[in-house]
Amino acid sequence: MKKFNYLFMSMLVSFIAFTACGDDDEETPADPTITVTESYSIEGVVSGATGVKVELFKGATSAKNVTTDGAYSFSDLEKVAYTVKATAAGCIDQSVDVAFGEKTSQVLDFAMVVASTETKAVDEVVGQDKETTITNDESNQSSSAAETAVTVPASTTITNAESLPENATFSVTAYVPAAPTSDVAEGTKTEESAVLALNCQPSGAKFSQPVTLSADLKEKDIPASNMKLVNGSESVSVNLDGTVYSAPVTHFSTWTFQLEAPVNIGAATTEAANKTKYLKVGDNAVTYDEKCGYEVVSNPFSSSKIVSAFLTTRFGSKVKSVTKSFKANSEANGTLSYTVRQSYKPATITIGGKTVNVKVYSAASVETTGFKAEEHDGGSGQ
Repeated sequence: MKKFNYLFMSMLVSFIAFTACGDDDEETPADPTITVTESYSIEGVVSGATGVKVELFKGATSAKNVTTDGAYSFSDLEKVAYTVKATAAGCIDQSVDVAFGEKTSQVLDFAMVVASTETKAVDEVVGQDKETTITNDESNQSSSAAETAVTVPASTTITNAESLPENATFSVTAYVPAAPTSDVAEGTKTEESAVLALNCQPSGAKFSQPVTLSADLKEKDIPASNMKLVNGSESVSVNLDGTVYSAPVTHFSTWTFQLEAPVNIGAATTEAANKTKYLKVGDNAVTYDEKCGYEVVSNPFSSSKIVSAFLTTRFGSKVKSVTKSFKANSEANGTLSYTVRQSYKPATITIGGKTVNVKVYSAASVETTGFKAEEHDGGSGQ
């Protein structure tokens, strides 16, 4: 019996030693395989109307569309040029060309405005013995936050009346155009961005003498020397009387009041945020936020709609976060450590001797920093 007990104990010790040795020799799981696939997207919010159709064009071909009362998004896009168009019943159509450049996401908001229904027949305006004024209606004034007018001097005629449609009428509709998107390059240069557009009808009409376009923007802190009225390559100097900006034009089209100011773009800077994510064996989707648009650091014109429109049309939307993701394939359960690096460039805009400072965000990148496999009890037998 003693011999049997001794043999049994020897076998038990050998088994324990073998088990312990097996635990020590167990291979450490390899770090997860990380796959970051660049995915391009365009998203934003429409306001000012319901049932807005937002359509994405690749060249002249309609690629995608959605009808919305608020948010919209287009994902799984290529890194090519697109045009986004927003339309709604009774509103001015708006379209914007989009290029991704350094970014993988673009945020593009549309503020839809109701077209003015205040009209006058051509023969009520031209050839009169007194000055005639046409304004935008109250609905358009409310949605565009601007009171606009066309003032036609006495004895003015249309020199190309035969080319205009029958029953053409005079009208003016104001709106803030959606922002075209582009990268920002380091350096200093004078830049121009639209702050208010005036859709003047009948489009294409040419006048025997200048008519005056005016917009009461309810502010007077922006000098007239920083503003101009633009149509394509044509530019006209602007006058400021109280809070009313005005300029003479000789033909009708869509004219835009633009703010002109020196802009300095600094070197790219990176903000780093350390993150962790618990992974399970197999494929895991890990999400992170990428900032888009611009973020105000300081703005002495904080209540100025003109400056706000300049920033939006030059740098895109106010800062928003877009959810991105990458794939992590893991051989074991455990915690992945990673760092999200968000790039931005500082921008300084000088207006009337005052400076506005913003951060302009570009793409975010991800770097893994470690993986800690979940510990388990090797001797449990489970």
